[in-house]
Amino acid sequence: MTIQSSATDAGIDPAGAGAVETLAALVVALHRRSLDERVVLDLHLGDRSGIEIVDVPNTGTFAGLCGRLRAHGGDSVSGDTPEPAVRVVLPGTTPAPSTCPVAELLPNGDGIRVHAGDPAEGWDAAEADLLADLVGRVLAAGRENPRVPVTRLRLTRPGEPAFWGTPDAPVPVERLETLIARHAAQRPDSPAVSCGDVRISYRELDERATAGAEALRREGVGPDEVVGLFAERSAERIVALLAILKAGAAYLALNPDDPTSRLAVQLRDARVRLVAAEPAFTDAVPGGVATLPLDALAPPAGTATGSPTPVAAGPDHLAYVCYTSGSTGVPKGVGVPHRAVARLVRQPNWVDPRPDDVFLQLSPLSFDAATVEIFSALVNGGHLVVLPPGRVEPDRLRQAVREAGVTVLLLPTGLLHYTIEAKPDTFAGVRHVLTGGDVASASLVRQLFASHPGMLFTNGYGPTENTSYTTCWTSDVPPVTANVPIGDPVSGTSVAVLDEDLHGVPAGVCGQLYAAGDGLARGYLSSAGATADRFMPHPDVPGARMYRTGDLVRRAADGTVVFVGRADDQVKVNGYRVEPGEIEDVLLRQPEVAQAAVTVQRNKNGAASLIAYAAPASADADPMLGARLRDRLRAELPAYMIPTAVLVRPGLAITPNGKLDRQALPAAHRYPRNVWNDYVPPTNPTEIELAETWGALLGVEPVGVEDDFFELGGHSLLAAELMAKVSQ
Repeated sequence: MTIQSSATDAGIDPAGAGAVETLAALVVALHRRSLDERVVLDLHLGDRSGIEIVDVPNTGTFAGLCGRLRAHGGDSVSGDTPEPAVRVVLPGTTPAPSTCPVAELLPNGDGIRVHAGDPAEGWDAAEADLLADLVGRVLAAGRENPRVPVTRLRLTRPGEPAFWGTPDAPVPVERLETLIARHAAQRPDSPAVSCGDVRISYRELDERATAGAEALRREGVGPDEVVGLFAERSAERIVALLAILKAGAAYLALNPDDPTSRLAVQLRDARVRLVAAEPAFTDAVPGGVATLPLDALAPPAGTATGSPTPVAAGPDHLAYVCYTSGSTGVPKGVGVPHRAVARLVRQPNWVDPRPDDVFLQLSPLSFDAATVEIFSALVNGGHLVVLPPGRVEPDRLRQAVREAGVTVLLLPTGLLHYTIEAKPDTFAGVRHVLTGGDVASASLVRQLFASHPGMLFTNGYGPTENTSYTTCWTSDVPPVTANVPIGDPVSGTSVAVLDEDLHGVPAGVCGQLYAAGDGLARGYLSSAGATADRFMPHPDVPGARMYRTGDLVRRAADGTVVFVGRADDQVKVNGYRVEPGEIEDVLLRQPEVAQAAVTVQRNKNGAASLIAYAAPASADADPMLGARLRDRLRAELPAYMIPTAVLVRPGLAITPNGKLDRQALPAAHRYPRNVWNDYVPPTNPTEIELAETWGALLGVEPVGVEDDFFELGGHSLLAAELMAKVSQ
């Protein structure tokens, strides 16, 4: 494909397009593809050769860019040479091998031909053609609107739809407990849930949950009421969850590791008056909220008497409430209806669940990956194996997968990466591996396929507000590009990539992803303003809504969606969504802190860790202020939101417009000890070697012989990696 053909399609005479305008269109196309404000070109244009960097400001126009390129080009480069986005050559030049694409100017500067680069870098022939098409679109739009900022040029053609996918569920939507009850009638003795020595059939699951629902109704629980569920992983917790749904209510999973103050915020926001709790957690339920023993919702088999009381609840009533990190400092409760879950797991287009499948349930119930694990299994008649309470250690995971004969395994991205590297035989016998929650490593996914050819792999993407998954890339062959795609819209979901003016953009252009359809949550509890801000009127369907995800993506030449980044500061840590502003809010409420910032750093596999920076309010700050602040964060925030380190600095840089300059925050590869105990140095070769191993893994110095691994910022995955290094 050439600019000539693209421009002709758009009704523009390409004869007047000179080399400078063509080069400007190429720069804009590369900018719109990545949103990088600096485009690096490798020019081979006779006297004008070498690496040039072209700045593309958000307010810059096509005419202005052409003028700059005509006058003096971009900035030349000295010193280290940046990686170019594209090589530009004269007509008739035979391009030398290159990892980046090669753009060949056509005679008279009236077009361009793009030669493919390295497919592993995302530049196969189809992507090269897509770039040529995009340059043609930019040239046409820029010539028609030369004074419009290049970031706002309309690049779609008449008739090109913004949304694609299927917004309606593939089959009539029903409540989840109704779908599960069918298996109790059709295959009553088939295993439904097991955990350790406990094994529950579909008949028993249905009967026990029915009895539990009657207990809730006696407490006055009804449709759309939210009931707290405070328990560790167990088969009984699944029975209790189903009992809550059978009562017409919604469940709110409470995390035993969360501080009491955070639990209180959630219970108050969701207006919970009753919590079903295991005995060990009853005393941790904040005051003013009644408790009911978990056993009351999961009574022994044979407890149910007579027919269950009918419930006036439908698929648009709430199924559960899930709390996510809030940028304003307060967690947000997302209300998810039955319709949204049913569209995800009933006759899905991203997974092929079978009645003989065995699913492992290991995600925290307060994490929306648990929705996928539980309901993909039970709605489709599969066997849900619940990992007993305790840390999800890699060796324990491997044993559980083998003993249970797990066939469908969902792992958060960080755990998936580590398991592929350190325990690849975990996947023996697994026919379908799923992941989500963070950016998957393409090289490690290729490694997984190399050791287990023929398996299915799904890379799932989606915010809680669109119920676990919005798009999925499912394949039985490894990815060939540098990034694992996030795929296509799941059943009952349509998506669009829109620019800042809410106009659709063509394939190859980066924009923000919007989701619509049956997967949308009802909104945020007790926050009409936040709901209106993120759940917006659908531009094409009267009365419908779309959700603004905040994620930047582009559509590849094959139609799949590729994740690019975030439009805000939100990050993912171990699969959990974290708003740095919520952590900063806690820090700024401390009288000793004048400024605060939280950033994320990533290791070689992309795993994220949080680093906090705090500027003290006085010059004579406590030398242990970092440790003191970490303790206060622990008192208010869940474990996954606690920074690896709190670095105390005299002051944090400010931009000219008065905002915190996050780009100026120093990178921290080694952190000071944010712990209370005194430093006790290692004294023998073994202790010295272990301290160095700990320090390298945790990024902490110095490490003392009496230090606690988890107090220094370690977590279960790092602990497993540590044990592997020590055993070597």
